[in-house]
Formats: sequence, C-alpha cells, structure tokens
Amino acid sequence: MKSNLIIAISLLFTIAAYSNQDDQKNMLSPFPHMDSQAVFTDFINANYKINYDPTKQSATVLAEIEFVTYQKGFPVFDLVREPTSIQLDGFEVSSTSVQTPSNETTVRVLSTEIEPGTHRFILEIPITDLIRFEESGVSSAFWVTDLEDRKFLERYIPVSFEYDRVSMRFDIHFNGLTNQKIFANGKITQINSDTFEVQFPDHYTVSSVYFHTLPKGTYHQIEFHHTSLDGRSIPITVYTKENPSVMSPYKDTLLRTMTELETDYGAFPHEQFIVYHANLSDWGLGGMEYSGATVTNHRSVQHELFHSFFGRGVQPANGNAGWIDEALASWRDRGYQSRDSLSGSSTMASHPEYTRKTDTNAYGFGSSFVALLESKLKNIGGMKSFMSSFLAKRLYTPISTEQFVQDIEEFSQMKFQDLFDKYIYGKEIQQFSSQTDVINIPIHKKLNAEQLEKIL
Repeated sequence: MKSNLIIAISLLFTIAAYSNQDDQKNMLSPFPHMDSQAVFTDFINANYKINYDPTKQSATVLAEIEFVTYQKGFPVFDLVREPTSIQLDGFEVSSTSVQTPSNETTVRVLSTEIEPGTHRFILEIPITDLIRFEESGVSSAFWVTDLEDRKFLERYIPVSFEYDRVSMRFDIHFNGLTNQKIFANGKITQINSDTFEVQFPDHYTVSSVYFHTLPKGTYHQIEFHHTSLDGRSIPITVYTKENPSVMSPYKDTLLRTMTELETDYGAFPHEQFIVYHANLSDWGLGGMEYSGATVTNHRSVQHELFHSFFGRGVQPANGNAGWIDEALASWRDRGYQSRDSLSGSSTMASHPEYTRKTDTNAYGFGSSFVALLESKLKNIGGMKSFMSSFLAKRLYTPISTEQFVQDIEEFSQMKFQDLFDKYIYGKEIQQFSSQTDVINIPIHKKLNAEQLEKIL
C-alpha cells in the first residue's frame, strides 16, 4: 500500500497544469455591487516585474495578470495598497476597496463591469512593507500570516484568493545592486549581475510563495540533502542573521523529522525546504509556513515542516478550512493523542463566507477533535492512515471543510457529519464562540510590523 502511495504522489509531480474547473469548486460567491455584482476571478498567470532602485530608495511592482470570470460583473481581486495605475483589457480603469457583505474582510473591486471570459489587467504598485535599503544593498521579504485579515501576498502585490492556483513569475531587477541573494521556493535563474527570474510552481496559491532577498555577507547559511522515499535528493537550506551556532541542531532535527513524516504520509511534496531561523525569543515560539519553506526557530521547525505536507501540500481553500492543518499539526505536536469523548464546541468552519484568517481554536480544541477522530478510526489504521490517503488524493489542491468531511467518510465508510456539525460547525451554539487569544498559542505567534522589520 505504501509503495502505491509513493507512486501516486510521484506521478503528481508530472502534472503541469490544473483545470480551471478545480478552482471554480471553491470560488467565493458573487455579492451585490453597484446595481450589479462583484464577481471573483480565476487567475491563470501572473507576472510581477519587481524593481528595486537604491538611488531613489524605493521599489515598485508592475503586475501583468491574465484571469477568467465566469459571470458578468465587476471583477474582484485584492491589494492592500492603492495602485498607482490600472489597465483592464487595454483601457485605464480604477479600483475601490469594498467590504464584503458581513464586513468580515475588505477586497478590491475594479471599476468596470465585464462579460464572462478571459481578461488581462496591468497594475503598478509601490512596495512599502518589509523593505529596507542599506549601504550593502536591500532587504525585502513578502512574508505572510494566516492569523490576521489581509496579510497574505495582497500586502505587497495584487493577487487572487486561497481557492485559486496561479502560475506566478517574479522578474526582479536590483538596478545596479550586484550583491543580492534571493531565497525563494521557486526556480531561480540569474539573468545578469543584478537581474533574476523566479518561476513558482503553477499549483501555488496566495499563501504558498516564499520570497526573501538580502545582501550577501549579511547572513550565514548551511545546506544538506535528504534522500526522499521516491529517490529524489531534496536540498534543505537553513540560513540566519544570528550567530551561526544557532543552525547546528537543525540538520539532525530536519532529517529525522523528514524521515518520520515521509514514513507516515509519503514522499515530501516539494522540491526543497528552506528555513530562515529568526530570533523570536523575545516573543516566544513562532513561525509561518510556506510551500517547502518557513520562517521559524528550532523549537517550532518540526511543526512548520509538517505544514509542508498539510497546509501547503494540501491547502485550505478559505478561512473556514484554515483550522484543518493547524489542528492536524497540533495533534502531532501533542503526541498523536486519542480520546473517546470531547467537551465543548466551536465554530471554526462556520465563520462568514469571505473570512480570510484561521480560527485560533484550531490549536487547542481542533487538536482535541482530531484526537476524537483518531479513536473513531483506530480499527482501520487511525488518522495517520486516513491522512496518508488524503494527501495522495488532494495534493496541491485547495480544500474546504466540506471536502475534508467527504474524504474522511469515503475513507472510513462511516458517517462523521454529525460530529463535525457539533464540534466544528457549532450548530448547537447560538452565537459564534470567541477565538483563543493568540498570546496563549505556543506555535505561530503573531508578529507585528515592527517585529517583522527586526528580523528582516
């Protein structure tokens, strides 16, 4: 059975394109806007020309994006900063920041109503977050968090949403800076001394991309390799701006944990693994996962590596699915517990439709719920057996809670909807339960703008 799983996952690496219909399944619903409707889009490809200009101490992005709409209306995307200019299908347009119907988030809506079909828009935007020019070069990162609203890539560049897989390319020009290093979870090609291209896999979403550039000589780096179950030699890079001694325990921990996770769930689903060790000691444990990359410290790195399987291997399609991978990761953190009963409830999958942050009850109550599922599945291999088949089936696919329920019922040939209704959808709760204060969460501490600047 394990060999079949390895073959199945290996075959998925040969898939070069994904059907638009797959992304449509989890596309967010249109909502009323200006006597018509605002319609969500399916990004096909997005090229970002990123220019760092040390003489002006500034940076800009020129984004060229091809997208599809399936209904008539005003197209929706997101970008926190006001764009400098926008062209839609060759015509100058504008955009407006609009709150969604239940005020759960804000999105950006183009000013022109369009017919269903394929369209193209071009935007220019300044980069103002997480960027610092120094005498030796520039430090810049597109780091994200899923615990706060609008803190994915929309902080920096125009993007779609979690349900949407996109072929993304960064064309990066450092305008005379020839001492720059790029760490990214895509294929990096150096064009000349100050120009690079980064091509990301076409199954990446708004939460997948890892990008960090800094001047050479300002960091320390080690690299080693893990021989995967499917025969690949996977490069693992650890780098830091701290004392290089902080990297010494990583090799043993990562190789041991990679072997454990592959034994349980199958071949590592990314081409590499990148760790940026940041000094988070002032704020406790913490980290953030990307597809085959993380910003973290040694005490949290196993949690983040797990997310490359669940979270950034199988990905949440929306905020109401964000609890799944955090619950699974926290269940592992707690030693794969099993429990026969569970007190309380939650509404982790019942927030308004457009919610874009993970319910922090996933870390505690979510982990306990997975322990309850473990007891229900113990006679057929437990949750690990289900998770292995789940990863093979849903690899690189954004999933909803509803799809998670469907898959666990299909795997077990048992009914679980009532359990999810009670504990995850909170159908017996009259009002939404409050989320756990993130200050009490041992993993994934929130880092504010000032703290992120310190580790840049």
